[in-house]
Amino acid sequence: MRLKVTNTKTGNVFEQENTNHAWGYLAVDFNADLVRGDTERLLTDGTTWYLLDECCNWDYLPSYYTVEVVK
Repeated sequence: MRLKVTNTKTGNVFEQENTNHAWGYLAVDFNADLVRGDTERLLTDGTTWYLLDECCNWDYLPSYYTVEVVK
């Protein structure tokens, strides 16, 4: 699944497949407390988005990010 993530504060846009090691630069963008190079995937419970690393550490994606599924 391809996702488009927009930082509504800065206008930064990140778009790519939601695959292994895909979102390290996104973790850097909002200073997530995750190992940057090991950031794996974005997950959702239907309401909230989470950033997950390969060790199963996670962080909330801040509310100022919007996530869209790109078709």
